[in-house]
Amino acid sequence: TLFAASLPKYGGTLHLSLLTDPTSLDPLKILLPADRQICRLLYDPLIVKDHEGNISPHLVQSWETSPDGLVWTFTLREGLTFHNGEQITSKDVVYTLKRALTQGPASKIRPLLGQVAGSERFSGDPAREFPGIISVGETAIQITLKQRDYSFLEKLSSPYLAILPAAGVI
Repeated sequence: TLFAASLPKYGGTLHLSLLTDPTSLDPLKILLPADRQICRLLYDPLIVKDHEGNISPHLVQSWETSPDGLVWTFTLREGLTFHNGEQITSKDVVYTLKRALTQGPASKIRPLLGQVAGSERFSGDPAREFPGIISVGETAIQITLKQRDYSFLEKLSSPYLAILPAAGVI
């Protein structure tokens, strides 16, 4: 029946047709709509925005903001793993965001992370210490902004900021 055919089926194989081949599987190198489509299937951001523009947690279970709106603390959901079975930790999130600042195209990343305190001076190795984005234990991430940014959560939903494993990045 039509109803039975519309129920989700878990497992199996997804066959996907694209008009062009993706140019890269690295979220920082998204150029074409095909790249974005594939990256959205492979990687997840901290926050998602639905078709109506509503912001909701995705890899995070919650977030808190300081009264002045400058310090954001995100708590990861429990039990999250990458495709290889490794647990997603705050270190992966910190590495991904620092990697975006150091290796991402400035024209795409600066509008997303340019409000992070110290981002204009941070360059080079994403393994370097950076006080604007820090890991707080295994499951929390603290991001400090230069000034209040009302669109910060929406920016974190960008496919360019999809979380990657710190060990074994593309």
